[in-house]
Amino acid sequence: MTYTMRYINAFGAEIEFSWAAGYVLAETTGLTSNTVDTVLSQSISQVGKTLQGQSVQPRIITCRGTALGDSRMKRQQLINTILPAVSARLIFDDVWYIDVVPKMTPNISRHNENATFDFVLEAAYPYWRKEDDDVSSLSKTNPLFRFPWNLTKPWKFGERIESVLTNVINNGNVPTEFTVIFIANTSVTNPSVTKTSTMEYIRINRNMVPGETVTVRNSANKVEVLSTIGNTTVDIFNDLDFNSTLFLLDVGDNVLRYDADYNRNGLDIRIIRPFVSVGAYME
Repeated sequence: MTYTMRYINAFGAEIEFSWAAGYVLAETTGLTSNTVDTVLSQSISQVGKTLQGQSVQPRIITCRGTALGDSRMKRQQLINTILPAVSARLIFDDVWYIDVVPKMTPNISRHNENATFDFVLEAAYPYWRKEDDDVSSLSKTNPLFRFPWNLTKPWKFGERIESVLTNVINNGNVPTEFTVIFIANTSVTNPSVTKTSTMEYIRINRNMVPGETVTVRNSANKVEVLSTIGNTTVDIFNDLDFNSTLFLLDVGDNVLRYDADYNRNGLDIRIIRPFVSVGAYME
């Protein structure tokens, strides 16, 4: 079974590695493997060692292939796309993606036809993600008002659906970061989300105004805390509670509880979680 890979750099330049595009990968390593560093200690007379810690290292992906046919234009496209110090996204079979930087830019043979090439990529965050994220609602308001309506019968604008405890399921095979979105329908003070199994929490020390949205995005590379009111978005990282723990969602069940110091019922919560895997595979 064949597969395709697309390399899209930060400037938007793209190369597709497939038979149809004329860039055929003969060998690709690092798509499924992870390197784990361990910290061991040994006391006097101890048999073996004691495991003190583990850490998953950045992923190294090595690609070797051939530019089919006339190689002159393809050689230039490789050089112009896989650029040093320019980040990129590698997309596998239009399902999985991983963010990378070139560790070695393309080395291309000087043949005018069927030139061979090889390059090496490094992913600081070593796990693959699916293109589509999952969204869970810890609370929400369902709109009920519809046109046309009958003024002679009782009606309401919406119905509040609320579950203080919600199970958010991580269907991936490794713990993953996530994005939490706090939405204030009315005035809300100091909203929070707590992971009940560990009591770790994310809390925003802020008086939210009606219509305000606060997004806490814990991505592979950085943490963002943004407030949006209307068309204006500002950085409010300093409003993130000092004792907040940017916890991960465990594989499987994660029971989360949301709260606020004032007017919890005026708060809607969204959890956006990526599907994360240790390796890309064909489905």
